[in-house]
Amino acid sequence: MQNIVVTNLSFNVGQVLTVTGVPNPNGDRFSINVGHSEKDVALHVDVRFDYDKSCKQVVFNSCHSGNWHKDHQIAKGFPFNYGEKFKVSITFTKEQFSVTLPDESEFYFPNRHGYGKYNFIFFLNKVKIHGIEII
Repeated sequence: MQNIVVTNLSFNVGQVLTVTGVPNPNGDRFSINVGHSEKDVALHVDVRFDYDKSCKQVVFNSCHSGNWHKDHQIAKGFPFNYGEKFKVSITFTKEQFSVTLPDESEFYFPNRHGYGKYNFIFFLNKVKIHGIEII
């Protein structure tokens, strides 16, 4: 498992987080996570190439005090390819996160924690991150 942790950026209501990178060819999945810690994740975007019982799916979830909620699976298309650059944009409102995937499809996930600011962004597993920007 490869982890990248960013703790010196604040992600506030009204801002957009943009992540660019390339999935590693030998990976079964990678995730983009926003929250307060690894045990308090407000938004978990899990890109699954072939993981567990999920194949070519993007799954959204959140975690509070180490307890994961039920996954929200997205059945439409899979806009990620091994070795190809991707861009994911996340718009943050008090009520929800709006996630735009590489094919411009947009998905909404509730801000279950309800906070107006998160300062812990981390990436797990097989992905090479090229850029992180908050505007």
